[in-house]
Amino acid sequence: MAATLHPFLDEADAPIMSPTLFDRRPVRQLADLAGHVLLVTEIQPENSTDWLDHAGLQPEPEPRCRVLDHFFVTLQVVVDGLGLGIGQLPVLQADATAGRLLARYP
Repeated sequence: MAATLHPFLDEADAPIMSPTLFDRRPVRQLADLAGHVLLVTEIQPENSTDWLDHAGLQPEPEPRCRVLDHFFVTLQVVVDGLGLGIGQLPVLQADATAGRLLARYP
């Protein structure tokens, strides 16, 4: 018997940041992403590079990029306001709705 696949969740990567970081260094347009620390998850580094490439942006040079070992560590560092991450929507929608994260530019 063949399995039937039913999609149930459309994911889209988007830059995520804390409201406190936005207050200090707002991102109102794509160009404002430049100069922010980019937090990258070691097990999914292509999420960041793919998103930046799709948006027509260049990755930040090494001093502006931090690689963390797990997405939940990356997420906590983003929530703490120490840099931008690339996260998956709608997976992070609850954090955005609760005001812990801002997600722009899917």
